[in-house]
Amino acid sequence: PLKRKKGRRKNKRKADIDCGYDDHLKRDFVKDTANVFVGDVTEFYCKDKTKVFVGMVFNVKLRKAFVEISGKANAAFVKKVLTKICWPDNNQENIFHSDRGTIYRSFVMDDYCQENNITQSMGKTGVCWDNAMAESFFSRFKMELIHNYEPYDLKDATTKILNYIHWYNTTRISLPRPEQLH
Repeated sequence: PLKRKKGRRKNKRKADIDCGYDDHLKRDFVKDTANVFVGDVTEFYCKDKTKVFVGMVFNVKLRKAFVEISGKANAAFVKKVLTKICWPDNNQENIFHSDRGTIYRSFVMDDYCQENNITQSMGKTGVCWDNAMAESFFSRFKMELIHNYEPYDLKDATTKILNYIHWYNTTRISLPRPEQLH
C-alpha cells in the first residue's frame, strides 16, 4: 500500500493565489487617511421557508449601515447597496473592504469600483477577523432582530430589516464611542 506523507499541504487555496485584490486595511478599520467602508452578505430563512439575502455596507466614519434585501444574491444585488452611498469627495481614498466572495470579485463589482474611484480591499480567505467589522454587525443584526422576531416571508423580512436599520442608524448607533468618553 502507498503511504501518505504527513505534514501540511503546500498548495495554497486558489482564491488566495489569483484573487488580484490586496488587503489595504490589515484589520485597521479606522484610517485617518481614507474613507473606509466594509461590506458583507448574510442569509437566513423566513418561517415560510423563503431564503432572504441581506447585503450591507457600513460607513466606518459615520457609523451608518446601508442595506439591500433580496431573494437572491449576485453582484448586481451588492452593487445596489454601494449605489446608496454618497461616496465622500474629500481628497481621501475611498476603500471598500469585503471578504473574497465571488460576488465581490466579479466584473460588475470591479467595473463599478473602477468607475467610481473606489479601491477594493479584501482580507485573506477563511479569516473572519479580516472583515471583523462587517461580521460583528451581522452578528448583532441576527441576535437583535432575526432570532427574536423571525420574519414570516420576504415582505415581512424587508419591513423588519428596514425598520431595524433605521433604528440602528439613528438610535442605537448614537451611543457615545469609547474615545468620546475621555
